Amino acid sequence: MPASIVASLSIAGLVGLNIVRDHQLTIADATADAVNLRNALVEQTRQTFATVDIALSGVAEAINTEDLGSNETYRALVVRQDAFEPTFAMFILNENGQIAATSRTPDPMPADFSAAEMFTTHSHNESLDVFIGSPRKGRVGFADDRWIVNVSRRLNHPDGRFAGIIAASISIDYLNDFYDALRRGEDGVVGISKDDGTVITRSPFKEDYIGRVLKNTQLFNSMLPSADAGVYQEQFVTDGVDRITAYSRVPDFPLVIYVGISASERLAPWRERSIIDGVMGFLAILLLGGFTYSAERRTADRQREQEVRVKQLTKLTEISTKLFKCADIDMALKLSTDMARELVPCNDAVIRMTKNQLTAKAITNVSSLEEPAVSGNFEENFDNNDILRNVITTDQPMDLKRAERATRIDGTGHGIAPNPRTGVKGMLSVPLSTNDGKKLGYIELSTRETGNFTAEDRALITDLAQMTELAVQRLTMANQLRDAAATAEQLRSEVQSVLTSIRDAVYALDSDWKFTFLNPQAEIFLERKAEDLIGRRVWDEFPEAAKTVLFTQYCKACLSNVDIDFRFYYAPLKRWFDVRAFPRAEGGLTVYFQDVSDGVAQEEKLRQAQKMEAVGQLTGGVAHDFNNLLTIIMGNAELLSDNLSDNPNLKKLADITVSAADRGAELTSRLLAFSRKQPLEPRVIDLGKLVLGMDDLLRRTMPENINFELVRAGGLWKTEIDPGQVESAILNLVLNARDAMPEGGCVTIEIVNASLDEDYVALEAGVQAGQYVLIDVTDTGHGIPKDKIGRVFEPFFTTKTVGKGSGLGLSMVYGFVKQSGGHIRVYSEEGEGTSFKLYFPRSFSLRNADADPHAAGSVLRGQETILVVEDDHLVRENVTSQLKFLGYRVYEASSGAEAIKITEHNQDIDLLFTDVVMPGGMSGRELAEIVTVLLPKIAVLFTSGYTENSIVHNGRLDPGVELLSKPYRREQLANKIRKVLDRNNKKG
Repeated sequence: MPASIVASLSIAGLVGLNIVRDHQLTIADATADAVNLRNALVEQTRQTFATVDIALSGVAEAINTEDLGSNETYRALVVRQDAFEPTFAMFILNENGQIAATSRTPDPMPADFSAAEMFTTHSHNESLDVFIGSPRKGRVGFADDRWIVNVSRRLNHPDGRFAGIIAASISIDYLNDFYDALRRGEDGVVGISKDDGTVITRSPFKEDYIGRVLKNTQLFNSMLPSADAGVYQEQFVTDGVDRITAYSRVPDFPLVIYVGISASERLAPWRERSIIDGVMGFLAILLLGGFTYSAERRTADRQREQEVRVKQLTKLTEISTKLFKCADIDMALKLSTDMARELVPCNDAVIRMTKNQLTAKAITNVSSLEEPAVSGNFEENFDNNDILRNVITTDQPMDLKRAERATRIDGTGHGIAPNPRTGVKGMLSVPLSTNDGKKLGYIELSTRETGNFTAEDRALITDLAQMTELAVQRLTMANQLRDAAATAEQLRSEVQSVLTSIRDAVYALDSDWKFTFLNPQAEIFLERKAEDLIGRRVWDEFPEAAKTVLFTQYCKACLSNVDIDFRFYYAPLKRWFDVRAFPRAEGGLTVYFQDVSDGVAQEEKLRQAQKMEAVGQLTGGVAHDFNNLLTIIMGNAELLSDNLSDNPNLKKLADITVSAADRGAELTSRLLAFSRKQPLEPRVIDLGKLVLGMDDLLRRTMPENINFELVRAGGLWKTEIDPGQVESAILNLVLNARDAMPEGGCVTIEIVNASLDEDYVALEAGVQAGQYVLIDVTDTGHGIPKDKIGRVFEPFFTTKTVGKGSGLGLSMVYGFVKQSGGHIRVYSEEGEGTSFKLYFPRSFSLRNADADPHAAGSVLRGQETILVVEDDHLVRENVTSQLKFLGYRVYEASSGAEAIKITEHNQDIDLLFTDVVMPGGMSGRELAEIVTVLLPKIAVLFTSGYTENSIVHNGRLDPGVELLSKPYRREQLANKIRKVLDRNNKKG
């Protein structure tokens, strides 16, 4: 075979061999690139999910599983969530799958996640630590309509029981941004899936792929079951592209990372080189030696380039990790400028951050050969920096050679670079911007050496720029969240300070009726500490309230979303409350309430006093008319009794009539006493001596099984009251005490000095502060029921059995005490006894009670002349007959005018006996004033069955006025007439 053919075959063989070797190196290059990217992504993904898991574990250790909805839980969630920007929220589900707490609000809306995959998985698997859910779209807050993936942990009670789960929602956008930065080529793919084949996300992002299960692919069918990490080549079932794929499980998590590099894209340069090599092969036969050397040189160059690329990708991975760990933006920018110089050889690396749309404010970070990264501040207008304007506004990298720089306006320099702009031959500027188009600034590299930056340099700095963008966005969002949390906390503290300082009691309930806040006044009113109530249901802590109007009104406020005002009585606390309930937008109520128990008690006392006054007005009017009738009945019955002495049977009937009239008179007297319309004849007396004088009488009323004790304090003050009425009042109280102790006991009467101060009288209507003499009548009987004690002074009300009491005794005592300017109180406990306290005002008068020489006894007669004035003809006839029977001469008149005429024609009249209330426009008082002018020496005696008239004021007779109250018996009439005449004769 000729040597030329051998040479040609040899050359052809060498060309073919070179093409094959070039193909192998290209594939190896793509494989190494995919492996390096895979390793970087695995580490980044592991760090991301590990950070979330550490945060979840920290909250789980810090909270109380018995109170998952507490404020402490909320604060723990906020602190952890704020520290990690990729999460939208952290939240806790209780053992029933209900939302218990979330970092987004202290009062989450009710939600049921009991059917959620993460909840059912943890509740049925005690050994599972971390669970990563399938991707889904968020429904609330920042995550609304955005793709998220939930990472969760199981919560256990101290005894090992299932307490719920804690979870975090990670933004899939955050993962996409990082994967987009590292994806290689138009047909390159970067993705993350669960180990069951469920796609979490991929770059390029296609929403249709998210959540799909790719179990029937080579990766999940054959590769993963045999090795946790590896490389393979196949045609993707999703889009038909043949890719070299590097995959790996993520350590500690049920995740798989895969990086696919399009074989066609990577082999395109090889195809071009193969064609050239084939064409040139024919020419290279003559240049065999040179061609062989060139091929080997090209192979060596590619190998060196591959080694550099591997180092660069490794460096990018390290940079990504370091940027993720940066605590603030300034630290991240300084790191980026240093790393830019390490990735691409240059003299200076600068980052400029935009201030606004017209100005770049250099938070300028400079890394140079002469010194490490430093920072400084200056401002440049876009008009003064053509490079700045073009890079920022076009959002495209700019690579300028020395010749091109001469046509650009370059600004004033770095400001702090040791040798600014001196000898710069080339510049590379790459913009920094967010996904939504916000311009952050740019990275600028400058060289004073070659003046050229390669496409590979641009690609590396573009990757670095994308990593820096993510770091700045993450840190900016973290700062905003921290600021927002601080502002919210400050606002919450201010609101709590205001609510703590106000006098109203305030508490807040969430949508589950749980307490979320109580101010100090609420603690006082409810008699419970806030820490004992926060997180607990109001109906569980105050079960009796669920049976009151409180429950219905709270439900009404929540359902109608309308403010509610109402008043209710809470029996366990024995208090009345005025309540205002305001529905909250997030569910639940804010409740303001006041303790109005004292006010309600005062209102009740006022109503009781008004009722007693109204009953008094009615009974007083009835008593007036009844007294006139009794006067007639009593007078005629006595006359009949005197005239029937020879007929015992009829005389007995007349005496019975007189006795019945007496009882009727006693009844009307008590009614008038209650209505405070009986005429009192007060005297300055020593109550101690008066009660001592009753001692024998009171002891005789007691059976042998009841002890009686009388206690008098020394130095008793005097009081001005009607002695007869006070004796009647004491006797009434003692008899009531006796009847309350059928099985025996003790009755004690104590008389002491007492003072009522302003604080006491403020709670008692109609009582004056000052000094009093107190009579306290106490028994050890069965007591008065609480539901009846407020009615004991009402007329005809009695706690005794039918026929045992009239119900007027205590009414008389009440009316007499009030009419005397005093005060009465009753205290009673069932099974313990009752105490009536009668307070009479102290008197500073030196007058003493006069002895009455006309005491009851025989009927006194006379012969004087009396003018009787009475409009009721029946009463007038009865009185006239009685007086004539007693020996007096009598004139009678039916009106004041008629009486004046009689007086003008008869100067021998010794006494005017007149009714007080008469028709015709002239009262008895007015008649007496006229008659005493006509007859200066005449005596005057008034009579009336009703005392609300001109001779009685404040329940007392005017000084010098004599009154005979209706009804009266003949003996009372005779003695009163005789008394008034004798007193008048002494004056004359």
